[in-house]
Amino acid sequence: MAKPITPTVTRRAALLGLAALALGLSAPAAEAQRARTAGSPEMGVQGIVKSLTPVPTGEADSGTGGGTGVGEAPSELSLVVQIQFAHDSAELTPRARGFLDDVAEALADPALRGGTYIIEGHTDAYGSAAYNRDLSLRRAGAAHGYLQARAGTRGVTLEVAGYGEARPLPGSDPYDPANRRVEIVREVR
Repeated sequence: MAKPITPTVTRRAALLGLAALALGLSAPAAEAQRARTAGSPEMGVQGIVKSLTPVPTGEADSGTGGGTGVGEAPSELSLVVQIQFAHDSAELTPRARGFLDDVAEALADPALRGGTYIIEGHTDAYGSAAYNRDLSLRRAGAAHGYLQARAGTRGVTLEVAGYGEARPLPGSDPYDPANRRVEIVREVR
C-alpha cells in the first residue's frame, strides 16, 4: 500500500514559499535546489540512473541532472516523467508501463538502492483544486503500484504525493497539458 505523504510534502512546499516571500524571492527561486531532468521513454535505464544519482557537492551540473549548476548539491533530484493519462483517468497506458519498467530496473541499480523516492502526481489547472488533488494522487498511486509490483524496487522506499494544479512546470501555463505529469523525486540527505 502507498504511504501517502501529502501533508509533509505540502508543508515543506509551504515553508519554502514562506521562506521565499520573506527573502523577497519568487517561488521558483525557492525550489532552485531541485535539479530537474526531463524524462522520456527513450532515455533508457542508464539515463534514469544518471538523472537520479546525486553529484558530490562542488561538481557543476552537466545539464543532465544531478546538480544545480551553481556549485551546490541539490537537496532533491527530480525526474519529470511525462506519463500521459486518458482524460479523467488514472489508468497507465502501455507506453507509460514500458517507461516505468525502465524506472523499476534503474531503481535496482546500486547507485539508487536504499534511497527514498517520492512519486508526485500533478495536473493541469482544469477542474476544481480538490478534484485535481485527488486525480493527481490517484495517478501517482497508479505509478507507485506499478513500480511496487516490480522486483527492482526492493531496497528502495517509494512514497506518493498529489499536488493537483499547485505546481505547474516552471515557466509553463497552468492549463498546459504538459502539467499532466508524474515526477519521481529522490530525496538527498
